[in-house]
Amino acid sequence: MIAVLATELAVWVLLDRTAHLNSSALRGAALLAIIASTVWLVWWNVSRPWRSDLSDVDLALLLERNSDSLSGDLASAVQFTQAGARPLTPLERELVAQTVEHFPSSAGDGLVNGRAIRSSWLWAAAACALLAGLTLWNPGDVGLALSRLATPWRSIEWPRRFTLEFRDAGFGPIDPAAAWRVAKGETLTVYVTERNRRLPERLISKIEFPDGSVTETLLPQSDLRDDAGQAQTVGVVSLLPQSGPLRIQVSGGDDDRLPPLVVDVATPPAVESFQITVTPPPYSGLKPETTTSGVGHVQGLVGSRVDLIAVANGPLEKASLHLGRQPTARLEMEPDGRTIRASFEITGAERSSYWLELVDTQGLRHAAPPRYEIRGALDRPPAVLILQPETDLRVVPTARIPVRIEATDDLGLADVDLVLSPADGTTDRTLPGPAVAALARTVQSDIEVDLGTLQANPGDEWTIRAQARDLYEGPGKGAHVARSAPRRIIVVTPDEKRNELTRRRAGVAEALRQTRSLQKGIRDQVRDLESQWKGTGALSDADRAELARSAMAQAEVRSGLTDPRRGALQQLGEIVRDGEQNGLAPEPGTDPLPALREEIERLDGSAAAAVEANLGQLQREAENSAPSSGAMTERFEKIGTEQDRIVSTLDGLLRRIGEWGAQEDLRSKVAGAADAQQKLLDDTRQLAGQTLSRSVDELSAQDRATLERLANRQARLADDVRALDSAIKASQTSEKDPPSGPEASGASGDRRDAAGGEQSAAGEKKTDVAGAAGKMQQIASLLQANRVQRAGELQEEVVETLRKWNERLAGTESASGENLSKALAQSREEAAGLRSEQDELRKQAEEASAKGSPAEREETLQRLSKRQAELQDRTEELARRLQKRNQSQPAASAQRSADRMQGAADALDKQDSGEASQQQREALDDLLQTERELARQEARARLQEAADRLKNLAARVEALAVRQEGVRDETAKLHEQQSAEGRLSRTELRTLQRIRESQKELGNEVQQMVPDVAGQTVLEMAFQEAVSGIADIGSRLEQRTVDAETQRRQTQIAGRLRAVAKAFAPSEPDVASNSPGGAKPGGESPEESGDRLVLIAELKLLKSMQEQLLETTTELLQRKNAGGPEAQIAAEELRQLVRQQNELARLAADLIQRGQGRAGGAAPFDAEPEEKAPKAAPAGN
Repeated sequence: MIAVLATELAVWVLLDRTAHLNSSALRGAALLAIIASTVWLVWWNVSRPWRSDLSDVDLALLLERNSDSLSGDLASAVQFTQAGARPLTPLERELVAQTVEHFPSSAGDGLVNGRAIRSSWLWAAAACALLAGLTLWNPGDVGLALSRLATPWRSIEWPRRFTLEFRDAGFGPIDPAAAWRVAKGETLTVYVTERNRRLPERLISKIEFPDGSVTETLLPQSDLRDDAGQAQTVGVVSLLPQSGPLRIQVSGGDDDRLPPLVVDVATPPAVESFQITVTPPPYSGLKPETTTSGVGHVQGLVGSRVDLIAVANGPLEKASLHLGRQPTARLEMEPDGRTIRASFEITGAERSSYWLELVDTQGLRHAAPPRYEIRGALDRPPAVLILQPETDLRVVPTARIPVRIEATDDLGLADVDLVLSPADGTTDRTLPGPAVAALARTVQSDIEVDLGTLQANPGDEWTIRAQARDLYEGPGKGAHVARSAPRRIIVVTPDEKRNELTRRRAGVAEALRQTRSLQKGIRDQVRDLESQWKGTGALSDADRAELARSAMAQAEVRSGLTDPRRGALQQLGEIVRDGEQNGLAPEPGTDPLPALREEIERLDGSAAAAVEANLGQLQREAENSAPSSGAMTERFEKIGTEQDRIVSTLDGLLRRIGEWGAQEDLRSKVAGAADAQQKLLDDTRQLAGQTLSRSVDELSAQDRATLERLANRQARLADDVRALDSAIKASQTSEKDPPSGPEASGASGDRRDAAGGEQSAAGEKKTDVAGAAGKMQQIASLLQANRVQRAGELQEEVVETLRKWNERLAGTESASGENLSKALAQSREEAAGLRSEQDELRKQAEEASAKGSPAEREETLQRLSKRQAELQDRTEELARRLQKRNQSQPAASAQRSADRMQGAADALDKQDSGEASQQQREALDDLLQTERELARQEARARLQEAADRLKNLAARVEALAVRQEGVRDETAKLHEQQSAEGRLSRTELRTLQRIRESQKELGNEVQQMVPDVAGQTVLEMAFQEAVSGIADIGSRLEQRTVDAETQRRQTQIAGRLRAVAKAFAPSEPDVASNSPGGAKPGGESPEESGDRLVLIAELKLLKSMQEQLLETTTELLQRKNAGGPEAQIAAEELRQLVRQQNELARLAADLIQRGQGRAGGAAPFDAEPEEKAPKAAPAGN
């Protein structure tokens, strides 16, 4: 019984602990079964045996069954003995006695089953041991199992291994009993965790949907970190619910008790409508725009302000604006709880977004609110380009370059400028363009670059860029500034530019030659087709194809002449404009290009157009099945005539370009020779300081080699100039013969009329270049003999001669020639004569208009008309000559007068005396203006001539000063040798002799300059003192005195000469301020305009002499006060200085008197010449 009970309890403990038999019924049944078995065992093993009555006979029978030896006698014996009153029979007694006698002592040993008892006890011991072992191993579990068994009606649970929990996305606990709401369309994420962080290997989720369907899935597991940063494994439930409620249940491991999670799905708060107002920045000038829609996309200019009004689909608790990376902004709501307002600025051009975070009154929000796009339209920088010039330029230092700029902007331009950047990296210069209209989006500006104001020199290089600035005022560095692609401006000499223009003209000539060759080939093709037609009266298919090719080629001829990009007409126009911009345009009558352009335009408008049209008509007629024979023949003849005219005209154009090109080639070579001679002059001057007053034998090997190279260069240049002289003579001879051909006669005649005077002048001086070549050969010999002083003087003369010839060949001699003032004076007198004749003609015309006889009046007016035409021709000739001398203003006035005279002549022909009188009076006014302008130009020319004379004088004196310093240096070297050796050797005496000769030659040259400055008292005194000082130095050298005193006097003479050179080198401000067009206080006659510069130079020299006298006086006073042998000499020199100071005072008084005399006696500069124009009088009847 104990064994069974112990076994049953042990088995229960094991089963309940393993299987967790939680069912109360099951536990109750188990309890009843254990109780029942226990009761039965007690009854069976205890109660029943206890209640059963066992007799002796029963016992005897039991013993008999247990022992084989008893064989049933024992029960009988027992019965016999228990018979009671009945006596035993002997047999019975025998039996009893035998049974007793033979009853074995071990008969009772088998009565009790010891094995069974032992087995039962062993079983009971084992069961009790198992139960005790379980109790000892885990008494809590044993006790819990027995408690659960003993009280099955109680809900006593076994401790579980896994305890599952629901958590939200932030690892916060979720109470399944509480209602949980999510927004429709929001991703629902629920984590399943285990309380002890030991998640079962398998987690099963069951989700029940509103329609009753259930899905069961194995949950995925992930390793995540919670808010504390601790890693844990979680099961993930992820859904995108569209409707609810949802029922979520999760089980795993031994935990199936987690209550289900019920999720309610609700519609999230959202925006139903937007009203968006975009206000552009003020500088843009754009108006605000308002849009209303269901989406909140925004588009506008960067810097625009956005004001939006949004209406939600329900009451809101709060609303926030999320804008890019900016902090979240809390928005205010209207009283209705649905309307919100927000404002922000479009800050960038890149696409960005914003969204509204809305929370309704139940705390529900949209998990992924819609993003609305912000498109910022960038205020782009302006675009700017230089339309003209289209390419880089090579210009002269005085060029005036027109620049055309085009700038565009998407909103509006502020200004357009031109930026000039020098190549040397110095500060940029900005030339402002015209003012830009408000909010103008496209602007074309014309800006002129005047290189003269930039003080550009040949070799300089500038880069020009157009610069445009818009109105932008947004964040950043201010307005947008854009620059165009650069154009380089390379400054070259006028000769280099002329050479470039010559090359370009040669290119035009080559293009015309190609066009002529093409036209001639087309003409031959058409002749062949004409012969075919005349011979057969028909054209084959091959002939018609040839005719079509001829028509196409004829179009190429016309394109070669007038194509707007590569035609000869366009190239000629560019060359003419380039020459005008650089001030290198040849004089009217000498440049064939304008006439060539007019000829090409006429050719294109007449012959070329006619040929092209007739060829097209000829093609169409040839395509007919039966073309008209007469019409075809006539068409062929017209085409041939016009094509011959084109070829003839092109021949004439090429001949005229060739003649003019040869002249330009000569001029270019003369300019190159002048530059080469100037370089030789510079090298000679540099060498003079090293070889002066030394013989060739005393020169170093290097100095002799340098002299030899200079001499050879000079000789080679002399040969080149001789060749140029021959070419110039040949050119002058050919120019006297007019080109043959009818197409050339008119043009050449006009050119000879305009330039005949200049050619005559060139013929008179035709030996100048040959004389220069002879001087060059002489210079080479002088250089070989180390006579560098004389060589330098001759080189200066040669350079001047070549420069003049270059100007003469270029047609610009009058601009700087010495006779310009005389020529202008003659032109002024001629203009006065023309004005006098015109006034007399006017009076005669007015008198003739008053005559009574119509026939006599008509005859007189016709005669006066002819005289007026003759006067017009003479005036036009004067205008041409003035234009050739670069006198554009008086030339323009003279031309206007000639035009008025033409009008007067026409009016006289028409018997309109009133109109004639009016035109004649206006012609008189123009001639008077011509005289005034000529007077001004004459004054400027005399001023320039005076400046040139002063510059030449200063250069000569500066050269003398350099030579005097060289003589001083040689004297110092000789003095050092004398001091070192105590005497002068024979070689040194020869050197002293050369020094005396050099010093004497210097004195002679200064003496020769004195007559050139007669009347200029200050300069005369300076030269006389220099001559006297040089003579004193020569006397000291005669006495072989080369001491410090001699050197001091030589230095003094050199300083005096340098002072003269400095004073007589007029500066540009001096010339400009004394120019009639400059700042001049009063007027003066043209003859006196140049004397003012001389007076200024003498004043400068007088000031310099006074300063030098002051320095000498100070030095002598110091020597006198120092005492000693030098004191008496200093005192004597001081007495001589008194005389010099008195002389300077006299010169100052003389200068003052001369200046006052000029001021008092000068005629007003702007006074009208001779007489004023007559007042206008009423015209005669």
